Parts: sequence; C-alpha cells; structure tokens
Amino acid sequence: MPLGDTTRQAPGGYVVGGSDASVKYDRIDKLAFPTDTKTTLTAVLTALTQTSVGFANSGIAGYAAGGIDSTYTNRIDKITFPADTKSTLSATLTTARDGMGGFANSGVAGFSCGGRDVSGNVDGIDKITFPADTKSTSAAVVTTGGINTGGCANSGVAGYINKLYDVTGISKLTFSSETMSTISGVLSNARQSAYAFADSGVAGYWCGGSNVGTGTFFSTVDKVVFATDTASALGTGIDLTLRSGICFANIGVAGYYCGGFNNSVQYVDDINRFALPTDTRTVLSNLLTSGIANGAGFADCGVF
Repeated sequence: MPLGDTTRQAPGGYVVGGSDASVKYDRIDKLAFPTDTKTTLTAVLTALTQTSVGFANSGIAGYAAGGIDSTYTNRIDKITFPADTKSTLSATLTTARDGMGGFANSGVAGFSCGGRDVSGNVDGIDKITFPADTKSTSAAVVTTGGINTGGCANSGVAGYINKLYDVTGISKLTFSSETMSTISGVLSNARQSAYAFADSGVAGYWCGGSNVGTGTFFSTVDKVVFATDTASALGTGIDLTLRSGICFANIGVAGYYCGGFNNSVQYVDDINRFALPTDTRTVLSNLLTSGIANGAGFADCGVF
C-alpha cells in the first residue's frame, strides 16, 4: 500500500478506447479490484479513439488524452470516480497527437510525453494540473521524441518512459524539479509498444513490445526498481509474444497487462495479472469485452 496505508480501498482499473484489426472503440471496460470481475461502463469516450494516453488522479478521476479518432485529436476525456461519468476538458493537448507515454503524480498532475502529430515526432511534455485540470507545457522534453512509449510513475517522486522505438534506455522525469534524465537501468530488448504499470514506491514494469527493425515480438517483462533505478527481466513474462496491451496496477496488490496483439495481428481478450510483490503471473482468460490493443489504461487505487 502506498505510504503504508493498509486501509486504502482500490475500486478498479480501466481499459479505455483502443482498436482491433478493423475498428476503433469508444468502449470503457472496468476491472473491479480485488475480485477481477469485468463490467462495461455506460459512459463512453467522446469518439471512437485509439492510441491515446491514460493517467489518473487516484480516488478522483482518470484521463484519456489525445489519440486518433478520424484524425489526430488533442481532446482530453475525463472519467470521474466513483460514478464513472465522462466529461471532456476545456483544456487540450498543445497539438493533436497520438502514441504518447504518460503517467501521473497523483494528487498533483498528469503528464503526456512525446508522441506524434501531423508534423512528425514530438518531444514536448504537456502537464494537466489537478484538480483544476488546466494544461501547461513542461520545460522538460523527452530525450528522443517519438511514439508508442510506455510510461509509469513512482508517485510523489518521478515518472518514467522508455525511449523512442528500438532503444533500450529509460528516461526519468523528476517531479520536484520537472527535469529529465536517463537512468542506469535499460530494457533487456530494444522495442516499442512495451507499455508499463507501476507498483508505486517499489518498481515499474514494461511488458511485451516489438522490434521495428526485426519484426520480433516479445513476451519479456522488465522491472525497474525505483530505489536504485536498476532494471532486470522477470523470470516469467506475459503469456504470449504481444505488443500494445493496456496497463494499470492495483498498487501493492497486482499489475495488469490487458489485451494486445501478436505478430499475426491476432488481438487477444486475455489479461495477464502479476501479483505484487512476488511478480507471479496468472492469466485471466477471455475477460475483456473483445480482443483489443492500443487503448488507454489507468486505475483508481483510492486516495493516497
């Protein structure tokens, strides 16, 4: 539990929007903690949207920013907890874009990092300040602008994203100074679309992904220990070689990798669950409404 809180109640994680081989979705699936049961919200996104970025002000609201609907969008949709109602912020991303890495310093701000707009790769970082939901642009930039990076956060300390495409490095945004650095730990394979969840205060996990140059898909899960910023691969990865799954975590309890697709472009509806802190994996089979990838993910882990 964050900050030693043994009374915190964590309602659930959310799989927001996304796509399969033929269509985009506005659907929002919710996985209730701790029963791991799935419901589909009545609320939907403003439009059918893929490759947006998700982050949450835990206990208050989750956000899905940017992505592609009929074209690139700068829209930010907000799901307010616990009613799970959807609204759209008046604030927008600096440019319409997709493929960002994202994370939140819960209670303070959410960050949308990098991505791609109509002009190409972006290195800017947009900041949504809680609870006013105002947008500003951070002085920090991502180390290499680009798309399909995975982000997660050690809330109150720093956010992490893996670097562009087929680079193994991981960048760190220190929240107190909003400065960017490169940590010593690296991914065990150079890859993109390796999305991430965090056990805040403990470690971040980057799951699956693919190598642009070779076309190789991975099942690897790399773990970055926050205290030392060192990385290693888990003995057990996700159950298939997949990319573009949707990630979130019930802090101190379990991390989830939802959906994804393989190198035969087969989309899955399974959820890989990693129990924390043992990092043991189980598979929740056929749990999502349909096979899906490229969605936004976030969790309501209660107030902390």
